[in-house]
Amino acid sequence: MNIFGKFGIDVALYVSSDYIQIGTSRENMTIVPAYVAIHSSTKRILAVGGEAKEMAGKEPGNIAVHNIFKLGMPWDFDLVEAFFRYCFKKYLPWKFVPPRVVLSGQLNIDTIKRAFKESATSAGARDLMLLEGPMAAAIGLGLKIELPELRVLLHFERDWMVFSVISLAGIVALEFAPIGFDSIIQDIAIYANETMGFVPESKSLESHLLSTGFDSSIDTIGWESWIASIEVGRESAQRIDASMTSRACTPTILKIRQVYSKCLHQIDKSKRIQLNASPIHFTGSFSNVPGFAKILEKHLGKEVLSYTNSSRAAYDGTIEILSQLSSLIEFVEHKPKKK
Repeated sequence: MNIFGKFGIDVALYVSSDYIQIGTSRENMTIVPAYVAIHSSTKRILAVGGEAKEMAGKEPGNIAVHNIFKLGMPWDFDLVEAFFRYCFKKYLPWKFVPPRVVLSGQLNIDTIKRAFKESATSAGARDLMLLEGPMAAAIGLGLKIELPELRVLLHFERDWMVFSVISLAGIVALEFAPIGFDSIIQDIAIYANETMGFVPESKSLESHLLSTGFDSSIDTIGWESWIASIEVGRESAQRIDASMTSRACTPTILKIRQVYSKCLHQIDKSKRIQLNASPIHFTGSFSNVPGFAKILEKHLGKEVLSYTNSSRAAYDGTIEILSQLSSLIEFVEHKPKKK
């Protein structure tokens, strides 16, 4: 073993829409906002991560703040490289040794895989292993993916989602769609505007949904606190219960059902019957919104399971693969080539 292999460090990265989860174990995970601020004329990088996100909406004309992952995909390779370099330098203790990296995320297109690989390598990664987000999430939940059973996962992020069917440690079917938690926020805003004549402030609405969600045990949700400014005396008329909130997001739920149907139709009809009794495993950053799994159950006609670590399951799965990285790399390097 060379000195890098002996003294180097392994790191896990899960790439979401507007942040990454980075760490060397389950205990020391750090969430880094995926933002970069640059000078508009010179393109010089001024800030990265949380510092850049704090500048968003307050920057002058000569500074531009970018979210570098749209739909979970890199769109400006130079900015992604700068972001990775910043993360490696700030969050890894062994800064003098190039890290080995296991990266998971939205990797269903070859060009995305190449972009991540080139950006991470240029930023200083010594070795890079890519892991599909649904596979990472399934491993993180502790599902026995190596068995010949069909398991359905729904991974749900801010602006994208993916249904996948996993069996024998492989992805049998996968359907990606640009639908996410932002779509639900938009649904509710439209509903409020059409039925009550006002539009809730998005960030405040999001914070309330994350805490109260669609839980029917909560009698009412105060819309007045979701509005940046409100006319005095309208508070009592602007309250909505959880069931009304559920109806408001029906357009997005119907789209999710269509994506689910497309995913199932990738599987041979004779095998789909195996899925009748199988639940949908719900993961992703917005999978723990109260009451959301129950709404999906109602519209998909399937049991939807959410776990205590659903929001970080993909990162946990990436860590699990990270712990086996040396043996996996050795296996790949010494695997007999086909004649």
